[in-house]
Amino acid sequence: MKRLIFSLLFLLSAVSWAEQKPQPNILWLTSEDNSADYLGCYGNSHARTPHLDALAKRGFRYTQCYSNGAVCSATRSSWIMGMISTATGAHHHRSAVTIPESLVMYPQALAKAGYYTVNGYKCDYNVQYDQGLWEGGSKLDWQTLQKKQPFFQVINFNESHEQRLMTLEHKHSTEDIQTTPYFPTTDISKQNIAVYYDAITKMDTKIGEALAQLKQAGLAENTIVIYCSDHGGALPRGKRFLYNSGIHCPLIVYVPEALKHLYPAEAPGTTVDRLVSFIDMPITWLSLTGAEIPENYHGTIFLGEHTQPEPKYHYAFRGRNGERVENVRAIRDTQYLLIKNYFPYVPRGQRQDYQWGIPMQQDWENEFHLGKLNTTQARYFQPRGSYELYDTTADPHCIENRINDPELQTKVQELKAALLQQQADIRDCALIPESMLIRLSEAAGVTQYEFLQSEANYPIQSLQALSDIALSNDPKQAATLASALTHKHPAMRYWAAQGLMNLGMAAKPQLPALTAALQDKDDTVAISAAISVLRLGEKQQAYQAMRQILKRPASTKIDVLNQIAWLENLNRPLLAEVAALENLEGTDYQMQQFLLTGKGTRKPAKPKKAKKANKPKKANKSL
Repeated sequence: MKRLIFSLLFLLSAVSWAEQKPQPNILWLTSEDNSADYLGCYGNSHARTPHLDALAKRGFRYTQCYSNGAVCSATRSSWIMGMISTATGAHHHRSAVTIPESLVMYPQALAKAGYYTVNGYKCDYNVQYDQGLWEGGSKLDWQTLQKKQPFFQVINFNESHEQRLMTLEHKHSTEDIQTTPYFPTTDISKQNIAVYYDAITKMDTKIGEALAQLKQAGLAENTIVIYCSDHGGALPRGKRFLYNSGIHCPLIVYVPEALKHLYPAEAPGTTVDRLVSFIDMPITWLSLTGAEIPENYHGTIFLGEHTQPEPKYHYAFRGRNGERVENVRAIRDTQYLLIKNYFPYVPRGQRQDYQWGIPMQQDWENEFHLGKLNTTQARYFQPRGSYELYDTTADPHCIENRINDPELQTKVQELKAALLQQQADIRDCALIPESMLIRLSEAAGVTQYEFLQSEANYPIQSLQALSDIALSNDPKQAATLASALTHKHPAMRYWAAQGLMNLGMAAKPQLPALTAALQDKDDTVAISAAISVLRLGEKQQAYQAMRQILKRPASTKIDVLNQIAWLENLNRPLLAEVAALENLEGTDYQMQQFLLTGKGTRKPAKPKKAKKANKPKKANKSL
């Protein structure tokens, strides 16, 4: 109701405003896979980013901007919907979920407000949508933009994408490169970082060209320019992770003098320390243009005449990436970052085929197996526990986990409560496994978003309470968990089985209940119970149950195959059954091949000799 009232008041004021002032053009420049730390204007002395540095001097550089998702499709689904992806089920990489027709995407709202909308070169929204979403399609045509004002033009730059790191050919010198504390200090690491610096420079050059073209078209004086990345950096432990390296992103806003009433600070060239989440962007773009804001939109307006108070927290998420299942949530303020790991027994560095194409990722794993890593570097390949807390001001690399620090327990409890509240507010689907949610929503004949909105379908507070018990590793809660194994809701049974699995041998008194759960109709419940039984020493019974689960027909087996993969050496008795699986597609097939080979499909790259470093280019004075 509050959102509806605000929307009505905003619409009335926007109509009045539009009658007096022209609607600004907006040029949104997005780059892929780069965190703020790798740009010169954010303090990196090794970076060569003259065009973005110049844009920051003419505009406003935000210091506390964070992506909600740490991978591209999850970020872009949040952007296009104006809603955090965990509310729609679109947070799993390459899931392409169906959404209700009633939900309005921001280009549709812009078009209704009179804007000509164009998205240059990339969509990847992870939701099924009308291909005619953008009036101008994907074509970048400056002459058309001159005629079609006001316009909203998106240009995406992929020069810094992770795929650029699959080689060690580089121009940037490695002599002045210092690896971050969690990376091994090997030649391969330094060379791959040099490759990344090359990619960042290429991206900066392309942005400079776009800004020059904007000026040549005579559009610079009435166009707001926004630059940001789609999430954190492509180097290992960046993209996909909820540490600073994965979600702290650059955000630069250039507002021409003719629109100085929209300045976020007193004068250009200054920094803005306001906390900004990526989900704040769609609602802000609609506000700037006078478009109607849909009632279901998330986020806070951070720029323009209708700027709202700064939010206290930023929320982030991680779901499945490629063939590897993940389930992580985070919340932070401007100093402290709390991370909640729903799979505490899984190492941070889960082997993933695409990511393992990066030479330094392969090298990092090799160094771990050779025992050459220090404690900080080795932690990447070890189980992480249920919670992590980092003081990102004192520890920007998020190395020292202070979750048990007595002096910070008030902050821990504050952030835990804030995270639970955020999840409840948006009805975050964290508490239902992906394959289970697909089956349940299809059986109900509704989209995942619609399924999650129903308390009967998704009793989120009950699931929050039980999942927290499951993550507590408290043997005193074993009986409570066992009793939930017969709950009518499969997600409740799932968390009961997961909690007993986390307890290991402390769950021994609950073996009868776990044995009964081996016959659960839901695969994710049955496989969790089977692993619990296996860890209690009942190998024959556990493997027999797992074989039966693998034979079951299902729309997807990704959760089951990942559970088997997490058994590591214990999965060998199941390889024949995994190999016999037929008609697998997508992530299921990828996971099957990983289990059969024990490794990805990519060959390791060999170190190359560094070429002479290029001299920095002068900044383009286009703005």
